[in-house]
Amino acid sequence: MGLDSVQIIVETENCFEIEIEDKAAEKMRTVGDLVDYVWDHIEHKDSKVCLTQILFFRLRHFFCKNLDITPSQFRPDSHFTDFGSRDQFKSLWGKLELDLELSLPTVFMGEKVLLFFKAQSDTVHDLIDGIIYKNLESLNKEYAITKDVVFSVIASITHDIVGAPRKSIVSSAKFVDDLGVS
Repeated sequence: MGLDSVQIIVETENCFEIEIEDKAAEKMRTVGDLVDYVWDHIEHKDSKVCLTQILFFRLRHFFCKNLDITPSQFRPDSHFTDFGSRDQFKSLWGKLELDLELSLPTVFMGEKVLLFFKAQSDTVHDLIDGIIYKNLESLNKEYAITKDVVFSVIASITHDIVGAPRKSIVSSAKFVDDLGVS
């Protein structure tokens, strides 16, 4: 197990407040393996609401109100750079945090793109994953943790540590072969 793998496991343990046995960690080959392990070791309950959907619509409302975009332009795969300038986002970031009453991922402003993690991320989907990751404990009190939320958090952790494109982090993706995890 390489350093990146160890970091993913440790960050997952910290985030979900569980301990992943070394033997179990050594057997995890895919993102889905890690998601299944976490799911089997955390307290969860069924939910009729989808947290990612709730966040998507709250974000869409906010950005359509504050930028010159229509709801049809705001999609999960939309890039924030298509909606406005770097300066517009800098001025809106604090307002968004107050509006959502949630912590936002750290923003790194590059020349043309917003970066939500250390690796390049600038889509609506990336932001939703980052918000869930940063607020898992408080969101767990209000909403049930679903397996999709577990996946979202693990995908964010993996993306942040190894820089694999978020769209390539799927349940069947192999950490080493597909995502380049060492």
